[in-house]
Amino acid sequence: MDIVTRKEAKERGLARYFTGKPCPHGHVAERWASTCSCVECDRKYREATREKEREASRKYREANREKIRERKRKYGEANREKEREASRKYREANREKISERKRKYDEANREKIRERKRKYDEANREKIRERQRKYREANPEKAREASRKYYEANPEKERERKRKYRQGGLVEKAKRKRA
Repeated sequence: MDIVTRKEAKERGLARYFTGKPCPHGHVAERWASTCSCVECDRKYREATREKEREASRKYREANREKIRERKRKYGEANREKEREASRKYREANREKISERKRKYDEANREKIRERKRKYDEANREKIRERQRKYREANPEKAREASRKYYEANPEKERERKRKYRQGGLVEKAKRKRA
């Protein structure tokens, strides 16, 4: 390693420098140009105080939950495109990891998810029907094919549908729809 003084390091824009002399704790290592402290001493200090710092950080987050949420919301609004791009890149790079995490969550929370979906469906029945109607209008071939497959897989439903149709329930409905 080349010997460089602090002054030379600052002039060259370096973050660290090496004198070859030991620090007060005996480490012969690089030093930070900004503080003169030994890089090895800093590393050991961070290791020794890591848990204490994590605990302080956890307490701060608990005490300032709303403040942090608001700061994140404002940042997200100001940097919407940047956030979307970062999110897209993460999803692209971690497809398998995300898929596995989702699978585990779904498996562990099956009832919770089912209940949430039931509540949503109940609260948004008209909205869902309208979306389905628009889809069927925009994709008539796919809708017919899906219907055909459903009735092939559920022949008892097909018999019931035909019975109702013959009794006039669906015939009347179809006439009203055409009118």
